[in-house]
Amino acid sequence: MVDWVIGAMPIRERIRAMLLPCMLGIAVIGVLSMTSGCALSSKHGAQKLSEVAPQDPTLVVQTIKVSREKLRAATERVAEIQRARIVEVYHRNQEYMAQPPEYRLFELPNSSAWEMLGLRNGDVILAANDYLIPEPAILREYVRLLPGEPKAFIDLRRISTAGKNGVRRIRIEYEFE
Repeated sequence: MVDWVIGAMPIRERIRAMLLPCMLGIAVIGVLSMTSGCALSSKHGAQKLSEVAPQDPTLVVQTIKVSREKLRAATERVAEIQRARIVEVYHRNQEYMAQPPEYRLFELPNSSAWEMLGLRNGDVILAANDYLIPEPAILREYVRLLPGEPKAFIDLRRISTAGKNGVRRIRIEYEFE
């Protein structure tokens, strides 16, 4: 095989050198855009919940203290993270493309990272660290990467089991110990 040379660098190496940063950038935007350490602006493709949805005056903020060590051990049990069913929520009355993506959680394993984070079956995930989640795999990766984050929060909707309050909007903020 003949390598064409431009300047002192073969074309194949030149193309590889140009494409590698692009591929890494795509991976970072797609997988890590929701973590606080890698938060990217919406001009890079990551959208914030606060930019696309009105502020909810009934938002309930809960703070959960999480042992970083125990969470790290739980996230290393990858099968438990993968076992959870994450199903996209579709809305009948609104056009699909106009609605930010939302995901309902099902079949969360007991004593898993999901449970440690205060998430329950039936919760509808709206955003992580204020960033919309474009697909379920991103939410799984977010949970897996949480032990390395200095701070984090998840916005969700939960059906209230106490009284007749209906659906509540909740932000769970995590304090890592």
